[in-house]
Amino acid sequence: MTTKNKFIVLLFSLLTIGCKSVVTVVPITEEEYKIYGTVLDSLHSDTLQYILVITDSTAPNYFKSDARYFSEGKWFAPNELEKARRADSSMTNSDFDELSNNYEFMNEQKFYIRLSSINTLRKLKQVTSDSLKRIFEIDQSRNWVLFHKMFPNSVGLIRLSRVGFNLQKNRAVLFMSCTNGGLDGTGTYIILRKSGLSWQISATAEDWVS
Repeated sequence: MTTKNKFIVLLFSLLTIGCKSVVTVVPITEEEYKIYGTVLDSLHSDTLQYILVITDSTAPNYFKSDARYFSEGKWFAPNELEKARRADSSMTNSDFDELSNNYEFMNEQKFYIRLSSINTLRKLKQVTSDSLKRIFEIDQSRNWVLFHKMFPNSVGLIRLSRVGFNLQKNRAVLFMSCTNGGLDGTGTYIILRKSGLSWQISATAEDWVS
């Protein structure tokens, strides 16, 4: 390889490294906070008097092929997001692929959730990762007792993922879990579509139950 060619390869490598370094996920957007509000408002009306305790950072749940069904001693694999898509017949294959890809990209990192940016009718409180770590490491047998002592009148601990969008930004997907005890919780994918300036839930698919 000539000296000139070596220089070109080196330059290309440096440019490529530079490009990779600027590909970062932006902080949670205003549109995502709107979606959080829509999802939290949709929770059962009989829990309106209770507090929703939200973690201080996003918590992803990647689209997994192993659903929580059991057959003949083995796990089998319907895709949970695929179930949600079938529940929304207006979604196209390209919408589905775009949502999946963008969801994965947006959830490569964790991001701080600014509770004051969520417009919801529900009563919200936030718990830090450090507080959760202390609660659940003090006494494994009493961790949920400690949690409910710290947050009385709560429905449990809610975790929200970043939101994935299709290219037209009129479809969205996120994952939400709500856990109230060691064997009392659910994790659900939620698909939404935009109508005017607001978001509406079009389909849900439960991924796990404990």
